[in-house]
Amino acid sequence: MIKLVLLASVLGLGVLAQGCKSSVAGVPEGAKLIQESNSNATFTAAEKGMIFLRDQPADSVIYQGSVNAGQKLVVDARANRVTLDGHPVITTAPLRPDGVYQVFFKAQEVHAYHPMMNP
Repeated sequence: MIKLVLLASVLGLGVLAQGCKSSVAGVPEGAKLIQESNSNATFTAAEKGMIFLRDQPADSVIYQGSVNAGQKLVVDARANRVTLDGHPVITTAPLRPDGVYQVFFKAQEVHAYHPMMNP
């Protein structure tokens, strides 16, 4: 009986721990929320990685792409325009002036060469 109670407790804690895990639809684990804005957002990448623009009320990523260090993403919801280094990018949905937009960034993983691991 004690084993059954302990097993149920462990399983219950596992379910609770997974329930607490925060995940955002369309954004990979490890991506960090950089900015949230009602209409305008600007982000300059400090390093190479991936950027994700999320329409928060719609719960969907409307743009994702790779960026290099120094590249600048500008979101202008009033003009329905998103640019990367001044060049327009295509979003999967139009921007709304009353929308809330989130910018997420995930740095590129750097894999070091090791002769024992990669002969």
